[in-house]
Amino acid sequence: MTQNNAYLLKNEWPTAEKGGIERVLVVDDEENITEVVSLFLKSKGYFVTTAKNGEEALKILKEDYYDLVISDVRMPKMDGLALLNEIKKLKGNIVTIMLTGFATIDTAVDAMKLGAFDYVVKPFSINEILNAVKRADEKFRDMIENIQLKEATSLYDISEAISSGSNLNEIFRIGINAVSREVDADAISLYLKNEKSRLFELKIRGFKSKNENWSKGFIKIIGDDLVNKFFKDNRAVLLHGKDILRSDVFIAKESSLISIIAVPLKINNKIIGVLNAYSFTKGHIFNEGQKKSLLIFSNSIAAAVETSRLYDNLQLTFKETMLGLAAALEARDKYTKGHSYKVCEYAQIIAEGLGLPQNEVSLICQAAKLHDIGKIGIDNSALNKPERLNKVEHDMFKNHITIGKQIIQPISFLSDAIPLIYHHHEFFNGSGYPDGIKGGEIPLGARILQVADAFDAMTSDRPYRKALSHEAAISELKKFSGTQFDPEITDVFIKEIEKRKSV
Repeated sequence: MTQNNAYLLKNEWPTAEKGGIERVLVVDDEENITEVVSLFLKSKGYFVTTAKNGEEALKILKEDYYDLVISDVRMPKMDGLALLNEIKKLKGNIVTIMLTGFATIDTAVDAMKLGAFDYVVKPFSINEILNAVKRADEKFRDMIENIQLKEATSLYDISEAISSGSNLNEIFRIGINAVSREVDADAISLYLKNEKSRLFELKIRGFKSKNENWSKGFIKIIGDDLVNKFFKDNRAVLLHGKDILRSDVFIAKESSLISIIAVPLKINNKIIGVLNAYSFTKGHIFNEGQKKSLLIFSNSIAAAVETSRLYDNLQLTFKETMLGLAAALEARDKYTKGHSYKVCEYAQIIAEGLGLPQNEVSLICQAAKLHDIGKIGIDNSALNKPERLNKVEHDMFKNHITIGKQIIQPISFLSDAIPLIYHHHEFFNGSGYPDGIKGGEIPLGARILQVADAFDAMTSDRPYRKALSHEAAISELKKFSGTQFDPEITDVFIKEIEKRKSV
């Protein structure tokens, strides 16, 4: 032991450092070897656990994580090669060093072919073990660096999605995929806090493979008090072994959960959501490094949630302002009170009858509520004239299309509604205004508004005439189908409105 003590004095041995190997499992059926190796590694700051054979070691590895395994080749119950094969099945970044006698050196070479990083021949000095640990540490750091590079790439993808204005669901999709890939999770879940109900709602789940058992047991709604109690001091939580029972806040106790990382999404130190990674694979236990990775992703996702909410609030404010203007317009004219909302209702009936996706239905309804916003710039006396408008007045009235476009144009998030509003007085045969375009040149949403607007105008009182009956209005739509109105849209509207009328 004199030589070993000399090395201690020289302080040439590697020490456990942040970012490198910190946790070591020593496996050997010779107790004096595990004791000596463990003693000296502990003296250099490593956390060390020992096992007598591969079977015992595997049990330890399935309950906790380790960066390095130093294992004998020849052992009872389960030898080093069998243990090595089992380690390969475990998920995680584990470096292995094999201990072998001269007689089994060929076996050690075989072990390296199976994935072992290095081997040390018995009998050995502590210096040889620690040099092997030093080389293993360099290997481990390279592995971690590669993982961090992948994380940086994934974070870049999330940042790009945020900066490009992608919707929150798209950002979640990119984030969930990145987290699942980098943390090597079987499943990922994301909860967001509903500020009105004060409840955390399950917004998205992602699974690595189709496994019915994994999809069962997720808690869909969690109380604010339970989440705050679970995250002491708002810190991330890593659970496995006996502690896994605490995870029943997010997943039922009877699930086959092995390990979980739960990270609070925080803005101004307030929890606005929770990002979880789950392992249902036996032996796959998350480690502190993976917890740190999830923390990095959680910060980006929390920022995306906050940005989206601020943007949504801004959009809502603008929409409310626009709708307030539309309401102010209708308040000027008793004959058009509620007109925009009825046009929205009819337009929705048509859009859904055509089988359009929900985002297009929403856009058309939004345009319907604002389609006459330009009339706010028209002389009120012309709007309420008790007889039909003359040519000068009609030309002035037609200008409400251009005025509406000018009002809405500065508001970027309403840009998709502008073509619908601007062209909703175009005729299918090209004789309408403002541009005289025809057929498919007219945006679909504008063709829908044309029918919805005309039907409500015909079935409402006007200063110069009484409302037409339902039947008369339907007759007018049929009469001008193919000239003023798109025939397909007209047919769909008549079919759908008659269906509702009969009900």
